[in-house]
Formats: sequence, structure tokens, C-alpha cells
Amino acid sequence: PSAILFQEPELFMAAQQFLIKRGLRIPEDVSLFCVDYSPLFDWSEPLASHSRWDHEKIIEHIVDWAKKASTGETEIQRELLDAEFIEGATIGPVPSGGEGEATKGKVW
Repeated sequence: PSAILFQEPELFMAAQQFLIKRGLRIPEDVSLFCVDYSPLFDWSEPLASHSRWDHEKIIEHIVDWAKKASTGETEIQRELLDAEFIEGATIGPVPSGGEGEATKGKVW
């Protein structure tokens, strides 16, 4: 793959270390992105590309849903939350020729 998306920062960090130990360059060989933030990203090299969003809004939504569910209300309203894209340095350009030599033929 030329890019891997992660939902959890811990998996992002583990994969980053795994890939580096295998000799892959980030982002030259593979791009990494995490949809959540971790304070560990502030110390990572290269700086992790990720998104940030307001966790308090999610907590408010869950509490509101729980209150409604406790009274028998079953309708769930979806709420889209704004997220901030933090570019970082783990996203490279899209490979022009498909697979890079370092990842060619690899299965992950």
C-alpha cells in the first residue's frame, strides 16, 4: 500500500516504528495518517499527520443520547463534528508509477 489510515494513535505509532525498523521511509515509501490526536504526536519524528476534533462534543452527544434512551426515546440523531487537519510530515505525494520499490509485492 502507498498509504495507511489509522483510527487509534497507538496503532499509528506501532506501525510507524514497525515500518521504520523494516527499512521503509515515511512518507517517501508509505504515507501514514491518524484520525485522532495523541500527545505522543508532538514528540514523533516525522511529525504525525492527523486530525483533531472536540472530544467534549462527543461526550455531550453520548450523555444526551443516554438521557433520551433512559426515557424510552429510541431515535438517534447524528451530529457531524468539525475536525482540524494537522498536515504533519507523514503524508507524501501519490506514487506516479503505482507501487514503490520498497513496498512492491508486499502484503500487509
